Amino acid sequence: MTQRKDERVDLGQKLQEALDSGLLDSATLARECGVTRQAVYGWLKTGRVAKEHLPVFSRLSGKPLEWWLKSDVSNIEHESPANSPAGAYNPPPALEKALTGVSVRPIVTYESLEELPKESTVLVTRIDVELSAGNGKETWHIEEREPLPFQADYIRRLDAKPKDLVAVKVDGDSMEPLLFDDDTVIVNRADTRVPANGKVFALVYAGELLVKRLFRMPDGGLRIVSDNPKYEPLLVPANHPEYVSIIGRVKYRSGMGDF
Repeated sequence: MTQRKDERVDLGQKLQEALDSGLLDSATLARECGVTRQAVYGWLKTGRVAKEHLPVFSRLSGKPLEWWLKSDVSNIEHESPANSPAGAYNPPPALEKALTGVSVRPIVTYESLEELPKESTVLVTRIDVELSAGNGKETWHIEEREPLPFQADYIRRLDAKPKDLVAVKVDGDSMEPLLFDDDTVIVNRADTRVPANGKVFALVYAGELLVKRLFRMPDGGLRIVSDNPKYEPLLVPANHPEYVSIIGRVKYRSGMGDF
């Protein structure tokens, strides 16, 4: 009886270590196990976890089932991160402060996309607009570039299917202070409905790939607005929808901002 109690406490401690080190995320763990976040907190407190959840623990953390089942506790920080794909992707820092409510992940370098673990990585295609001239007429088309890697658990939070996501580079200062030159935004191509109250979208206008705030006008037209007040808004009449091609709504921004 005492041995079973020790094992439950040990399992709860291991789960806490995995969460603290960044190998696991409580929201993702709850969703993948089909339980509430309160249930995860219960696991941490009591150490009582149904055995059917342990394969999920192993898959998400990269730790083998044996690590979760063995009775002795080995600190994650002292184990080699190269032992698992998830560990290689999220190596624990040598010195790490305990920050309540803050998730800290180290920066990882890689030589090629093939080095990243497929089970914890989502590749988002980067796009640009290419102009071409033929028969005296200038046309444009979407050109795909090398994809950018993102962690799968982070992409899940965007409430979008990975296949619908593309990355777009911000050019210029027209969307400051929201977006800055050379920022990268993730765009959901499945979300192209422009609301009356305005949201940020990637679009093609006059052969240029832009990131702007769009408003649907009462007559069905579009108002294209830059957050930077030094740029005048553009109006697209309802009877000329061909002037604009909406790629999708911006879901995420990455960049150095005004640092």
